[in-house]
Amino acid sequence: MELRDFELEIIEGFITQGRRFPRVGVWIRGHLTDVGRDYIYGMWKRYIEFVEKANKKGAKIQRVSYRQFRIYVWFLKKLGLIRVVRHRRARDQVKGAPRAYVELVPEKIDDPAWFNPIRAWEERKHGFRS
Repeated sequence: MELRDFELEIIEGFITQGRRFPRVGVWIRGHLTDVGRDYIYGMWKRYIEFVEKANKKGAKIQRVSYRQFRIYVWFLKKLGLIRVVRHRRARDQVKGAPRAYVELVPEKIDDPAWFNPIRAWEERKHGFRS
């Protein structure tokens, strides 16, 4: 897997600015811009590959668990930044929920909530700014 331009920007930002630099939301936005739509587990696996390559370049980005990634996606959905476009079972899937495919909401691509969706959710939910 070759690093994409937005991934190189994340690596550079993380190296120069440290942990303050947004990663997961910016990566999801860039990935969905690149591929159109994807399912959450597939995105997480690709994100983990990105983290490993970023760390080889000196970024020292921490891995996130699949559960953490799903929670992050939940916030993006609640903020209207992404939407579920279909559910589909994998060919070999016998049990469990079908895959949920998501895509960007084009009108929200420049929303500042991408940089910190959890904080944005809290601000919108409680109506405060910190």
